[in-house]
Amino acid sequence: MKIIVGLGNIGEKYEKTRHNVGFMAVDTLAKKLKVDWILKPKFQASLAETTINSEKVFFVKPTTYMNHSGNAIASISQFYKVSPEDVITIYDDIDLPIGAFRIRKSGSAGTHNGMKSIVAAIGENCPRIRIGIKNDEHAEKNLSDVVLSSFGTQERPLIEHTISNAITAIDVIFEQGIEKAMSYPYLAFVIEDEFKAK
Repeated sequence: MKIIVGLGNIGEKYEKTRHNVGFMAVDTLAKKLKVDWILKPKFQASLAETTINSEKVFFVKPTTYMNHSGNAIASISQFYKVSPEDVITIYDDIDLPIGAFRIRKSGSAGTHNGMKSIVAAIGENCPRIRIGIKNDEHAEKNLSDVVLSSFGTQERPLIEHTISNAITAIDVIFEQGIEKAMSYPYLAFVIEDEFKAK
């Protein structure tokens, strides 16, 4: 059994913000596999259950707000007896540019408060997929203002493409393992300039 966690904040006002890219990713996964979300108050999370390669999988969106995400993940993983190695977390990374993503097998949480909460709850031996949300125009802005801002019109196709690549990474993890996923040749996003004949 595996758990795939998307990190974010609940509530309509946060839905399309950069900090909710983890929610966006698992929502895309659930839609792709045609599974519905069910609110589970005892776990402080919404869950969607499916099967991938004959293995039971739960998609999870904590309802605790970002900084307490670990409470939900600890509760679910303990109840279903899922080891940290089988808990994959997807979340935003302000240090990575939009269009980039990184896979990590284990390690410290870095500066992300949601991931800090998960590491504090289940330890460092949990894989994670970090999706870049950085835009150079935000260099002088307050961090909280940046992560709670929405993606611009030109950014949306790129973040959707990055989420698609992250989902491909999950497929590779299930089929070939995380080491292979870390070096897999993901599809590049190509921006085509339009030239008018003169």
